[in-house]
Amino acid sequence: MDLSLVANVSVDPSWLLYLNIPSIQVSNVVLSHDHVGMISRRYDSLLTTVMKSFINNVNVQWKSPFDITSMDPTVLPLLKNLITGLHVSPYFLEEFYYIGFTYFIDPTPTS
Repeated sequence: MDLSLVANVSVDPSWLLYLNIPSIQVSNVVLSHDHVGMISRRYDSLLTTVMKSFINNVNVQWKSPFDITSMDPTVLPLLKNLITGLHVSPYFLEEFYYIGFTYFIDPTPTS
């Protein structure tokens, strides 16, 4: 399964975090284990609809910014370990920086 989304994230000088996710798309869904006899469906569009509903709720909850300074300091090591391998592109195009990261459950690449 591939998950593509656009996230508009910004932090202002007073450490307020703004988040908006305008689009999300699920594609290439493959059932690997079907021990319950699932009916064949277009799972790409079904999961895209479910994710869009979830993202709409996230966008409603994030209409006002989050104050990063109000975070409990014990949460920061957890976040650091969940999101590893942060890469920021040196390129700036159409007012965007391109950022990638590795999530803690991503498989380790082998060569």
